[in-house]
Amino acid sequence: MTRRWHLAVSLVVLALTTTVAASAEPLRTASVGDRMGSLVTGLSKVEGGPIGSCAVGAPVISYADYVIPGRPADDDNASLVGLTVGDRVVMMVAYDEQDLSTPVAVYADLDGNGLITNVWPAADVPAVCGIMQQLRYQP
Repeated sequence: MTRRWHLAVSLVVLALTTTVAASAEPLRTASVGDRMGSLVTGLSKVEGGPIGSCAVGAPVISYADYVIPGRPADDDNASLVGLTVGDRVVMMVAYDEQDLSTPVAVYADLDGNGLITNVWPAADVPAVCGIMQQLRYQP
């Protein structure tokens, strides 16, 4: 099973969960004000394609995997998954390097300027469409 079809559903489920594995160690961490690109430095980008939109007429959300060089370049080996609207990365989901099926944090750029505006632990992340409704720029 790949993350492609389950990514949006997984993020919604994460918003409803209250615990995350204590050993979760994301590959990269960042803070509000850091560049979104700092999370993926040195990783290989694998385009994933569109996953849908939040409403009729809303922009299409696409995704890309970011994989450590040397790992198979597929959904199951991604350390980070970026959600994009147009050519802008609006969200990054960081996964536990010890268990790549466990998301640990979500980073968002709601202003569209390449800087992190919000960070959530995976247990507290709002639904994807809830985040997309907060975008303060027009893609």
